[in-house]
Amino acid sequence: MYYGHPVCWVLGETSEAARVGAHRRRGRLRPAAVVDHDRPEAIAAESFQGARPVLRRGDAGGGAGAACAHVFEGEFEFAGQEHFYLETNARAGAASTRTGRSSSSPARSTRPRRRRSSRTCSGWRSHEVTVQCLRMGGGFGGKEMQPHGYAAIAALGAPLTGRPVRLRLNRTQDITISGKRHGFHATWKVGFDDDGTLQRADRRR
Repeated sequence: MYYGHPVCWVLGETSEAARVGAHRRRGRLRPAAVVDHDRPEAIAAESFQGARPVLRRGDAGGGAGAACAHVFEGEFEFAGQEHFYLETNARAGAASTRTGRSSSSPARSTRPRRRRSSRTCSGWRSHEVTVQCLRMGGGFGGKEMQPHGYAAIAALGAPLTGRPVRLRLNRTQDITISGKRHGFHATWKVGFDDDGTLQRADRRR
């Protein structure tokens, strides 16, 4: 779906053996139309990822401005942001104890990693999986959501081999695979009266 999207994961006795095996993997790719060169183009094509929450209060009357003395409208956009944390995403898992160690930013992120690991490994229940966070760091979102998938990959490798499995990305892999804070584009339209009281507002992402 995107440049850098993993198509397979390779297990090896060492990280170097896994790296060599991954480079030898060959596959056929089917070209697809690229629609999201930029955010407005992706929005127009409805190329969205994940949930699309809507916050609504009252009725903007089909757009801000109906029966308003003044109407302003425009758009704003800003670029995405990458996170260069000191330690790249890493995860270790053991099949016998169903225990995993995961790099993390907040401690609360261990719960979704436990849930994702149990869903990935057939026969595992969420309450049977333990995820340990040895140390925390960052606090700026770099490892809050993205490591869930890596936890599941390491958890999958452990029961397949019956041995502990460690997944560790190098810097290039981490930056290429992991999406961080994406760019933002929105259009807005507001209506207000002569006293400056906001009467209607409509913002679309």
